[in-house]
Amino acid sequence: MADGTLAGHREWLRRAAGLARAGGSEVARAAVAANHASLAVACGDPQARELVAGPARRRSPGRCREHAARGLCNAADAALWRGSYQWSGELLSAGLDLPARIGASYTAQTAQGTRLLLDWWAGRWAGLGERCERFVADTADMPVVAADAHLVRGVLAFVQGDWTQAVHWLTALGAPAPECTRMPLAAATAGTLIRLALLRDDLPTAAEQARAAWTAVAEKGIWAWAAEPAPWAV
Repeated sequence: MADGTLAGHREWLRRAAGLARAGGSEVARAAVAANHASLAVACGDPQARELVAGPARRRSPGRCREHAARGLCNAADAALWRGSYQWSGELLSAGLDLPARIGASYTAQTAQGTRLLLDWWAGRWAGLGERCERFVADTADMPVVAADAHLVRGVLAFVQGDWTQAVHWLTALGAPAPECTRMPLAAATAGTLIRLALLRDDLPTAAEQARAAWTAVAEKGIWAWAAEPAPWAV
């Protein structure tokens, strides 16, 4: 039985690809291709760029284009967490254009969340806190999407020395958590919470956060996602 590890995800994709081919559904093949592309980016697969570009180049029915848009936006997010900021920005531009043309509003919102993360990492901080707060309000019914803005708003508060606000944004309802959001986002949140605990000389809490974050990333097996908590865990 395939599991939630990297090997498990690859096994699920292999099975899904086989079923999609056997069923002859172009939409199913497009869905699998989107998932394959984003996983390839996250893992640093040498074929990642080709896998990401393929579906977006093809002229396909509407449902297939929805999956192509999702694949581009998810790949942009995956590239961000690997530190490939320029490529992430390029994928975001394409990923935001396609959903707008086909009316895929949820996919467009996920891309906007990734844009906030990219602006944080790239140092484009002017007005970023206000944009995060608006995004959280606009996506109140989509907590998984709002989690991007929670993280960025929280780390902004942290670097500005407002620890109370940092804790609020990183732990409030809708904030990233391992059980309900993307693992790299949850790991980055844990990294900041570990730092906060260390600053307060709360070593037991810091150790608890570090163990939980490290265990969760280890179970997935994509070690680039450990970049944020790793220095503070050590």
